[in-house]
Amino acid sequence: MATNSTGKTRRMKPGRGCRCPIPRGAKNSTAATTSIATSEPMAHPPSSSSMMSNSTTNINRVWCLLGKSRISISSGMVVLGYTTREEVISLYLLSLFMFLVFSLQLRLRLQLQRLFSIAMLADRQSSSDSSIRPRDVCIVGVARTPIGGFLGSLSSFSATQLGSIAINCALKRANVDPSLVQEVFFGNVLSANLGQAPARQAALGAGIPNSVICTTVNKVCSASIKAVMLASQSIQLGVNDVVVAGGMESMSNAPKYLFDAAKLRKLRPSFKDGGSVTAGNASIISDGAAALVLVSGEKALRLGLQVIAKIRGYADAAQAPELFPTAPALAIPKAILNAGLQTSQIDYYEINEAFSVVVLANQKLLGLNPEKVNVHGGAVSLGHPLGCSGARILVTLLGVLRHKNGKFGVGVICNGGGGASALAVELMPAAMVGCSKL
Repeated sequence: MATNSTGKTRRMKPGRGCRCPIPRGAKNSTAATTSIATSEPMAHPPSSSSMMSNSTTNINRVWCLLGKSRISISSGMVVLGYTTREEVISLYLLSLFMFLVFSLQLRLRLQLQRLFSIAMLADRQSSSDSSIRPRDVCIVGVARTPIGGFLGSLSSFSATQLGSIAINCALKRANVDPSLVQEVFFGNVLSANLGQAPARQAALGAGIPNSVICTTVNKVCSASIKAVMLASQSIQLGVNDVVVAGGMESMSNAPKYLFDAAKLRKLRPSFKDGGSVTAGNASIISDGAAALVLVSGEKALRLGLQVIAKIRGYADAAQAPELFPTAPALAIPKAILNAGLQTSQIDYYEINEAFSVVVLANQKLLGLNPEKVNVHGGAVSLGHPLGCSGARILVTLLGVLRHKNGKFGVGVICNGGGGASALAVELMPAAMVGCSKL
């Protein structure tokens, strides 16, 4: 309804605008106003960028349409009255400000909803994947060859052939296609007669594509455990998501010395006169290979891979070259600390038994329970294929943790020159283990 200047009213047709004549004498009077109900739908407001770029044009347009009138909105009613050009400009800027505030509130609300959804998803994942985080280093496949004695059943295989067998088997157990592998780190010490780039030869022999980067690691006995450390670092740094690491050795096909087992008591000490370390209480010359497939936590979740364990931390240590047998006593505490664990939390240890004294000395120095060290035997009885042993003790450690219901374990190996490398793992719940068998 509208009232004209004669005091009569007339009905407005729905959907049509109206003119509101202003009574004479009411100019500049805020009391002389007329209210109308608007039935026309409001157009969608333009974007803030277009409003800002055309602000002058829009202000002039509003000024002309209003005809020196003022608009205010109250309880769904539009109130018209006289005003100045400056007030129209102020009204326009206020409307623009309100539009920007509304847009910001809407974007903030959508962002909060998104963050809430992500938090809920992470909460659901943490309950199902035992807290696997995106850059966690996950072991999803392991394999090793038997350890062949000197000139024994594996002597007809080169080190690179043994490496290919271990890599191929580990990938199959992990259910990871070779084409997904982004890099290979593989240890090897005695590379004579193997040709160039032993790690690349082993990778190609396992069906890994030509485009994959391969690096051979030689840190003497610590070669393959150092390869696992390098692979872990590349995942933690976000460089790679799928890496193969391990080591290989064929000591039967390398220069060697022969010992007569019947003359063990007459053997000279290996390091100094009057010493107790001889070939008789040292690890035997042997052949073998071991491989681990490592993936980021993000990749494991995305591909639905079964996770055997996570690599929690690692460390190297060194001292005087002649003191290499006791270097593990320095590396183990550092690895446990880097893993964010306490020594009391470690269930089992694998200490490579290059010589019998290595295990005995480090047990004493660290106060370790002998029942938690090398529970399936050591390298003196099993063998010590140099470039393979670091990866071999990790595979063995995972089996020990599984069979003994342990959770945390540490593998360590000393190396010539006075060094040692240690690595701590966390076994995942049994439900997480699928194709990869230990």
